[in-house]
Amino acid sequence: LYPAHDTPVAIPDDGSWAYAGTRIRRENHDAGPVRIIAPSGVLTADSMYTPKAMVRNFGLSGISLPVRLNIGSGYADSTNVSALGPGDSVMVNFRAWNSPSQGACPVRCTTALSGDEFTDNDVIAETARVYYRDIALLSFVSPPDTVDSGRAVLPQARVRNNSTQDETFLMY
Repeated sequence: LYPAHDTPVAIPDDGSWAYAGTRIRRENHDAGPVRIIAPSGVLTADSMYTPKAMVRNFGLSGISLPVRLNIGSGYADSTNVSALGPGDSVMVNFRAWNSPSQGACPVRCTTALSGDEFTDNDVIAETARVYYRDIALLSFVSPPDTVDSGRAVLPQARVRNNSTQDETFLMY
């Protein structure tokens, strides 16, 4: 966006905001990540995920570019996107990643388009959270060890939440 002293003739239809007195300029050579698809949000502990990110060509010509994904300090992978047309997006898959048993996992996706004219949109980051889920059966409270046949009994049990968060669960 570049300041101008006149009102724009057309407002872009790509969802971006344009204010009166602002001139919109689309760069000839520009790409960036637009969304981290996985891992994202709340994750299951000690599980395998396929990291994925959406990358977009914001420029006016076809491009090829490297894309890198980091998760915490222990995971890094990169891949190349080829022949991405102007205005097109592509989902990029990375090698598998195993989540830890619990905690925050910072996820960062970076593009490195050679000659990128607008580098402010080359990085996207978020934090996924891994929770440990475990409900333990401590004991049966009711029925006692012996029940008369034909007698209706409401089963009761004592349980403990060993999870790292509040849990809702069914008992059978």
